[in-house]
Amino acid sequence: MPKPAQPPSRFLPALRLREDLLLLWREILPRYRDLRLMNLLETPWAILSETRQILLANASFQALTASPKETIIGKRPGEVLACLHALGAGDCGTTEACRTCGAAQAIHHALEKGTPTFVSTSFLRRQKNQLQGMNAQITAAPFQVGFTPFLLFSLSPTTEATQHEVLERLFYHDLLNGMNSIIGALNVLRDYRLPGEIQDFLQVVLDRAWGMAREIQNYKTISAVERGTFSATLMRFDIAALCQQLASLYRAHPLAKDKTIAAELPPTLSMISDPQLVTRIVENLLKNALEASNPKDTVSLCLRQEGNQAVLTMANPAVMPDEVQGRIFQRGHSTKGTGRGFGTYGVRLFVENYLAGTVSFQSTPATGTVFTVRLPLRHPLGGDDTSNEPSEAL
Repeated sequence: MPKPAQPPSRFLPALRLREDLLLLWREILPRYRDLRLMNLLETPWAILSETRQILLANASFQALTASPKETIIGKRPGEVLACLHALGAGDCGTTEACRTCGAAQAIHHALEKGTPTFVSTSFLRRQKNQLQGMNAQITAAPFQVGFTPFLLFSLSPTTEATQHEVLERLFYHDLLNGMNSIIGALNVLRDYRLPGEIQDFLQVVLDRAWGMAREIQNYKTISAVERGTFSATLMRFDIAALCQQLASLYRAHPLAKDKTIAAELPPTLSMISDPQLVTRIVENLLKNALEASNPKDTVSLCLRQEGNQAVLTMANPAVMPDEVQGRIFQRGHSTKGTGRGFGTYGVRLFVENYLAGTVSFQSTPATGTVFTVRLPLRHPLGGDDTSNEPSEAL
């Protein structure tokens, strides 16, 4: 009897169990005494078939999925955990991004080598229509029932302790206060009209201090967004003027040395949104584009109106490797070193969770790397606000 044709996949096999076998193992596995005893464990776990389909799961695992028990049987981990790649481009384990997924790699290694595998990983998922970054410890341990292979898949979310969150908030508060004091003192010194070289040096130090203060504010905002304690402040402001201000600011930045920032902006474009978050978005994309560029390159910042949307694009000539593209919005992932990848991750959280917009990118030899952000000109929660008060988002 010929084997069934394999569906297309970029990593792990896409083939699934026949429905009759799925139902058979769903009935048989709960009868095994050792597996019944595992229900005493609080750690979320699931039993997977060789095709990576869930056959059995404990209550803790089901709680992570926010799905009824009967709906998770037969699905793969990324599908019930709402991983963005599993929900979007294809089945869990079969997309290009799955090649760099710690969970998919652990499952693959355990099945191929027949030995338990332990990894730390992170991924983006969508819960209750909100993007959520999940960090987790993964265990994938193979075992057999008779001659049939199975996999114990355990996932333990790692979260920051409440005490750590309190210390973090105090740290950001004190650090920002300290930086603002330094900036205030530098401004006082600048007003004394010191000799030319000293005045120029003072301006460089002041610019760096402002840059550090913005970086601290950026991480503080990301931290609040991740904890769900951030509240957007909606007001009317001119996004074209904001983009122009940031482009001018970064032309003098060390990252822009020997590079060109080309800004194609309308004279004005009014919107009702959160100017602080829009500033963070433009600034993060601009910094990332400059860091990815080489001397003599041009980074292009463009803004246009399409219907009731503001469309922002940020382009640079560099092309990202495929493995980087698959993880570009992942927390902590960066081509610049471990733990530094908060720019694009933060952009996606801000845009989709708070600003009712979308963010996408393409990176090819023909186009270079282009990020596109689409934001409504009037936030859905903006009401009838028509105030023209200037924003101080920077």
